[in-house]
Amino acid sequence: MKPKVTMYTIADEVGMSIAAVSRAFDPASCLKPDKRALILETAERLGYVPNRMAARLSSEPIRIGALIWGSLRVYYGHIEEGLREAFRLYKDYKVDLDLRILDRSEASDEDAAETLDGFAASGCAGVIVSGVLGPAGTKALARLSAAGIPAGLVGGDIPGTGRRYVSMNDTAVTGRIAAEFLSLTVRSGRSVVLFIDSRAASGQNEIVESFLTAAPAYGLTVADVISTENHEDAAFAAMNGLLGGGPLPGGFYCTSANSVPLCRAIRDRGLAGRFAFLASDVFPAMDPFFDEGIVTATIFQDPQYQARAAFEAMFGLLTDGAVPSEFIRATPQLVLRSNRELYR
Repeated sequence: MKPKVTMYTIADEVGMSIAAVSRAFDPASCLKPDKRALILETAERLGYVPNRMAARLSSEPIRIGALIWGSLRVYYGHIEEGLREAFRLYKDYKVDLDLRILDRSEASDEDAAETLDGFAASGCAGVIVSGVLGPAGTKALARLSAAGIPAGLVGGDIPGTGRRYVSMNDTAVTGRIAAEFLSLTVRSGRSVVLFIDSRAASGQNEIVESFLTAAPAYGLTVADVISTENHEDAAFAAMNGLLGGGPLPGGFYCTSANSVPLCRAIRDRGLAGRFAFLASDVFPAMDPFFDEGIVTATIFQDPQYQARAAFEAMFGLLTDGAVPSEFIRATPQLVLRSNRELYR
């Protein structure tokens, strides 16, 4: 195997110190032009790849702004942890994270827009956003892009904002997994009901469309698609009303993290085990419903990874000009009672 070329290799080759070689890769450093040229030419000839992370130690700090505008703490807490986890890995390389969390029950779209404008005013070099913004927030995000401040999104796309990339679940695969799983687990009848956040959320809409496309091939009929806007009370009331009248479907699929109130309604009606119930993601509040046989399985969409990947992509873009893929996809995974401990 060919030995790795390091700064020590180059120093030996040109007969200079390690300090001189290091300075050659920093345009702002003091080094005679002929020495710099020799070092860089030698590095290119030997195939040396500079350690960009190490080079950050002599660079100016960069600031990344991050906004989480969410309605379910059980979900956006994973986004928060993913961002903080990535920041902990990179914080020694002169990067700062300005993380703002706004709960939709307390903060308006205008508040989200004000936060985004504040990132620009405070000198953030890039911005990461999680949450479906309204008109004001969408315009503020577009203003950032127009000002040359790149934006990355987590969880779903927001069209018309000029965002650079989106880190999200593989929605097409998720919808197909859900349809096939329910086709294997629905016990009576072939109809299912979907509970979603909102069709206005691009990620949610893509899952629904994928499911609707795949369902007929698996012999499933979608009886209804119910939007709860991720409000727990709305979800409980909708499920309670559905269970209280008319023919019951054979299964349910909750495409967002708002499954707990749906499960409570099933429990309150004494209908545990009567239906196939497919949830989304993994969190402790779901455990009792797994144990009681209400939740049949859940699809893990790894929101923590989505956030971590979004931060890493922004860091690479700002420090090394590395252009990320437009869509960074997390792989959905089916979680049953038997393997849920692996997803803590």
